[in-house]
Amino acid sequence: MTKSEPMSALAAVFGLGLLVAAQIGPVSLLIVRSVLRGSLRIGLAMAAAVALAGLLYASLGLAGAARLIDAADGARRALGLPGAAVLVLLGARTIWSGFRARLGLETAGEVATPRRVRDRARRHGLQPAHDRALDDRLSRPPRQQPPPAR
Repeated sequence: MTKSEPMSALAAVFGLGLLVAAQIGPVSLLIVRSVLRGSLRIGLAMAAAVALAGLLYASLGLAGAARLIDAADGARRALGLPGAAVLVLLGARTIWSGFRARLGLETAGEVATPRRVRDRARRHGLQPAHDRALDDRLSRPPRQQPPPAR
């Protein structure tokens, strides 16, 4: 094994990780939603956490973590059961959130009204087209009506 082989393998894994991480998925959409809700700081923190998790998974893959877990008796079950419990908890919260939205049980702060959406868009420097048209009409002086014909 030459000295450049581990580096080329690391570069290949890093490149593959970058391609996989670039795919739009539920976490990416969650980050976009957080940023659009006005929290760039949280969006950047979430993106950094996703990148760190990808790096951790790649490192564990390079280290041969699957072989280590298979070698240790009971480690797969000891790690799998808490992971399954977390997935069940997340699924139950998602279903509950869906039922709350369907039945109209959200609080006033959770519901996006047109005014809140417009105000949030204006904070980010955006303005809906119908608002621009209204502003244009209000900024022009009124047209002079011709005198009635006699």
